[in-house]
Amino acid sequence: MKRGISLLILILNFGIISAYSQKRILFDNTKSEQAGNADWVIDDGTSQYPTPSQSGITSSTPETYWSGALSSWGVALAKRGYTVETLPPNGNITYGDNSNPQDLSNYDVFIVDEPNNPFSASEKQALLNFVDNGGGLFIISDHAGADRDGDGYDALQVWNDFFSDYNNPFGFYFDSGSDISNDPATNIPNLPTNPILHGISGDVEGLAFHDGATITLDHTHNTSSIGLVFDDGYSNTGTTGVMAVCATYGNGRIVGLGDSSVPEDDTPNGGTTHPGWVQPSGSVATADDSTFCMNATIWLANSNNEPSLFVSTSTLSNFSYAPGYGPSSSKNFTLSGSNLDGSEVNISASSYYEISLDNSNFTSSLNISYNPPTLSNTIIYVRLKSGLSLGNYSGSVTCSDNGSATDKIVNLTGEVSNELTILNEDFSACPPENWTIYSVNSNKNWECNNGVMEINGYNGDVASNDWLISPALDLSNTSSAILSFDTWTQYSDNLSDPELKVYYSVNYSGSGNPLNATWNELNYNYPADNSQSWTNSGNIDLSGINSNNLYIAFQYISSGTSAGSSSYWKLDNVQVSANFSANKPIKNSKNQLSIYPNPVIGNQLTIFTGNSLKKTITISNIDGETIKTEYFSDKQKIIDLKNLKSGIYFIKVIMNKTVKVRKIIVL
Repeated sequence: MKRGISLLILILNFGIISAYSQKRILFDNTKSEQAGNADWVIDDGTSQYPTPSQSGITSSTPETYWSGALSSWGVALAKRGYTVETLPPNGNITYGDNSNPQDLSNYDVFIVDEPNNPFSASEKQALLNFVDNGGGLFIISDHAGADRDGDGYDALQVWNDFFSDYNNPFGFYFDSGSDISNDPATNIPNLPTNPILHGISGDVEGLAFHDGATITLDHTHNTSSIGLVFDDGYSNTGTTGVMAVCATYGNGRIVGLGDSSVPEDDTPNGGTTHPGWVQPSGSVATADDSTFCMNATIWLANSNNEPSLFVSTSTLSNFSYAPGYGPSSSKNFTLSGSNLDGSEVNISASSYYEISLDNSNFTSSLNISYNPPTLSNTIIYVRLKSGLSLGNYSGSVTCSDNGSATDKIVNLTGEVSNELTILNEDFSACPPENWTIYSVNSNKNWECNNGVMEINGYNGDVASNDWLISPALDLSNTSSAILSFDTWTQYSDNLSDPELKVYYSVNYSGSGNPLNATWNELNYNYPADNSQSWTNSGNIDLSGINSNNLYIAFQYISSGTSAGSSSYWKLDNVQVSANFSANKPIKNSKNQLSIYPNPVIGNQLTIFTGNSLKKTITISNIDGETIKTEYFSDKQKIIDLKNLKSGIYFIKVIMNKTVKVRKIIVL
């Protein structure tokens, strides 16, 4: 029930909720949280204890009992029985300092709302120690450029400065230069048991952002981070476009929020603030800003001491290969654990899939030993088994601790199909691998931000002619090839639409000035000027372009550099798919290994890599004996197998410190 309050809470009087009085919440005011128009304090922010006394608050006390643009938050917490305090401007952020009466070890939750001054080295270590030892840290940023005291730091930079010193210990960071507004943002993942999205204070169906920062999850350094609210246009199971996040570190918990507009109210001590606490307004996600803040604080106040396993994703998809060309290329997730009370984790793959720790030796099950209580980040590689017939294949990988941690499951989907994905670029990795960015005549360039490529000629030195070019694609042995992508535009140019042109070339060199190659324009479905709406290109037919050196290019042009002569474009989800022709090589943008024909009929086997790196090839029999060793650096090598008897053999290809093993059958 939306914003439901249980009957139990309705009948409890204020004194009965005193179970929360054991919990102490500290609001920071040491980092210029009242500079400029900001007033991120629960009262006047000058002393440890708010005035008037918290003891005077009852269930009917209005938030104006205290001044400050966070008074609604403070009063709401006090009504639940929490003790709330301020770390005043002359306070010190420490952990384990018995001489400091407001040492963080005395508190359960530390809330830092839009700090405008960087943390010192000792303060950073204190924050980390506080969380590691069971504290809850509420991290709030704001949009890029919100430097309210003019010291050269906005909150986004302050937080990232802290994170970078410890390699993103909490598994996320704020996106440099980000500034978004979304009211309401209702892109919520399906996490029915998450205590922040579905907690004591009610369900969160959205947030209101008014110039806030976005967040990117970094599962390389902490797999526990979970996106809770996402900006429109982003996958709510992805790692980019995140607006709110939760994570664990050691025995503690963290919540990250990209906008100080969410917890603010419009009764500040000074300056100008807004009624974010009661937003979004209207029929969708009404007042969920306050629901989010309360659920998050309650969760933070209960540190995580339970044995826990973490996986970086709950789903891996799009495993695929053509008949006779298995196994698929591998994908991976990261596994870690905290407070573990066992000694070993078993990883098992269901039918049709296999797993590996080194991306070379695959099996259906493996064990990882660890020294409790921590399992450090461990990469698990997964692939679709070879030898499968045409069809779709679902499965899972289960991670089980021999202690009391709850199992973690990663769901898998894949297919064996004659229709393969040659290129699938969602720009989740920046910069995109093997793409070429080239500016012909301006100081503007395509940029990768927040999971999309974007370009804007406004304020350039001259009119723009900027190119974004795909890796080389091989369509020489395919049919029915299709290109599709999504575009978005804002503002308008007096040029004929569209300002974003799409071309293909079969003689581009792969680098350098694209004007030295021949390009053929492709028509597509594009968005209207200033529509600010994502539009799919439709299926663009590439049939008949039977080239092993195909490039797709996106050319942005502007007629000038000012308003009315330049527009803003975004590009995402570039895909090329095609039907596969048997016994012929297919490579994609990652230059995957192709070996054909398989089974081998005759005396020759072709190995195609699509790159010019030095390679070593060894062929061994089923007993592991090396039969043949070859060296080459060309893209393609033809191996003479006339002396091999019929049977099963294994080919190992070593290139660029990567080892790939394939099974072949010689008839």
